Amino acid sequence: MYAGPLAEAVVELPLVDHHVHGALRASVDRPTFESMISEGPRGPSVGTQFDSQIGFAIRR
Repeated sequence: MYAGPLAEAVVELPLVDHHVHGALRASVDRPTFESMISEGPRGPSVGTQFDSQIGFAIRR
């Protein structure tokens, strides 16, 4: 770990994830949900979004 005033200031900064897709106000079907957890314009060529790294994280 680094020491000094800059390191001390950085340690105190809150972690903020500015990349947000928004919250849902109603239930959605599975295809709609899968389309919302992807950055791509279309689904995967094999499997579903739940076979991706984000899918593994959600299922975990």
